[in-house]
Amino acid sequence: MKLFNCSRSKAYQIIAELNRELEKKGFLFIRGRISRRYFEERYGA
Repeated sequence: MKLFNCSRSKAYQIIAELNRELEKKGFLFIRGRISRRYFEERYGA
């Protein structure tokens, strides 16, 4: 939430979207969590 500067529900929506992207690429993921490396790659954080 702090990185996104948004509400908790919006942050979880973003995480869910990133997880769907990883699933399409064939990666395993844990629901409700996202790889820091993938997050930084996508958002340049």
